Amino acid sequence: MRAVRAILGLGLLTLAAAALFLVFPGIDLAVSRALFLGERRFLLTDVGFARAINAATPWVVWITVAAILGLGAVVVFGRRAVLGLDRARIAFLCLSFAVGPGLIVNLLLKEHWGRARPNDVVDFGGTAQFTPALLPADQCASNCSFVSGDVAVAFAYVAIALLLPARWRGAGVAAALLLGVGIAALRLMQGAHFLSDAVLAALFTLLPMALFAQALLRRS
Repeated sequence: MRAVRAILGLGLLTLAAAALFLVFPGIDLAVSRALFLGERRFLLTDVGFARAINAATPWVVWITVAAILGLGAVVVFGRRAVLGLDRARIAFLCLSFAVGPGLIVNLLLKEHWGRARPNDVVDFGGTAQFTPALLPADQCASNCSFVSGDVAVAFAYVAIALLLPARWRGAGVAAALLLGVGIAALRLMQGAHFLSDAVLAALFTLLPMALFAQALLRRS
């Protein structure tokens, strides 16, 4: 029952966040404006460590995915658990990374929604028009702002934390959530995403993950 309540809570939170940003799109502009320095520059636009994190993120993600797939192959073909991972846990990890960050965020939304990034809209020195979250637009051709792929994949690490031993699980989940929040803050301060891009990316990752956890792990 607790797991069902958690899933319903995440679902309601997703709907509430979507409604908030749809009814009050000015929230996105207000937050980005607070981080804007002028001349298409945001707080972390020219900061080296922020660029280094951006460059390292794809490598970290690919290494993680490769490790999951490699362990999965050993578990499936070797017919034995590895590091406490059985077939159900491997399936949970694969689905948590593939469905939220992969299918929903990158394949369905980022490539087809057409929302321009903050540093590309006229409000912050660009040429594109600002469009509210959740409304399809034509201001970006590919790799667009809605929603954030980096934020989605950062929150996907919650799935790994959920498989830690019970005594470490709470701390692991907290650390993974902080990672997601940190990446979200970084992308906002670079002018790469609006607040709604980050919030909804997190929820579009965590809600499917909760469903997979209940189905495969029986865990809330």
